[in-house]
Amino acid sequence: MSSNNERLEKIQNKYPKVAQFIEETNISEQVDRVMWVNSLDKNDFAVLLNEILFKIGSGSSGSVELRKNAKRSKNFYYNLATDSTHLFARHEALASLGLSQEDIKKLFPQVFPADPNQTKIDL
Repeated sequence: MSSNNERLEKIQNKYPKVAQFIEETNISEQVDRVMWVNSLDKNDFAVLLNEILFKIGSGSSGSVELRKNAKRSKNFYYNLATDSTHLFARHEALASLGLSQEDIKKLFPQVFPADPNQTKIDL
């Protein structure tokens, strides 16, 4: 069994949403070349996770300035996560968390403005 077939079998067993997208887009022959996570290694991820946990605490702070900073940071971390992961992997993560795209729009209103004439804000 080639490495591509092994990887495809592993994906099909472990990540059903990604497997569905692979089948729909006919890229099963290219699975071993897909960059699922583009730029974060374990150390980068650990640092970011600590920053996110700190920002969560800041978001519930009594300080208005800390809450504003936490809100801006939320958008930064959202953009970093989406820029660092493959679209299929993001959809798998949403499915595993039981979240829809509408839930994400509610969590990140600055990234997804309700008014279609308003432009996306990148902080």
